[in-house]
Amino acid sequence: MSESSFSLKKIDLATKDPRRSAEFYTNVFQIEFKETSISGSDHFSGEIGEIELYLCPRHQAGTGQDADGVHQFHIETTLNIQQMINEAKDLNCETDGFTDEASTTQCCIWDPDGNPWIISNPQST
Repeated sequence: MSESSFSLKKIDLATKDPRRSAEFYTNVFQIEFKETSISGSDHFSGEIGEIELYLCPRHQAGTGQDADGVHQFHIETTLNIQQMINEAKDLNCETDGFTDEASTTQCCIWDPDGNPWIISNPQST
């Protein structure tokens, strides 16, 4: 099997009840969560394997959508992010490119169903 150009780093789950979801993942998957409060809402962050699992209220998932089943997937890639953005635009999908404070090139590409993929390339400048 060849080495993948992608690595899944984080999953944001937009939940109806983050506390109840945290209880489920704690009891079933034995995940230890750190709880934070953002704008008066409970948020939980833990790890499943080497992947961060972030539970938040669905209205604050950062997706701009208040709907069940809208989640964010965070991946790192060695591929050219601008090329990925161009391919997504060619397929009439929404994109948003940005650079974070660590000078890592990132973008958000929404699939045809509106699911956002946060993609970063830490080697880009």
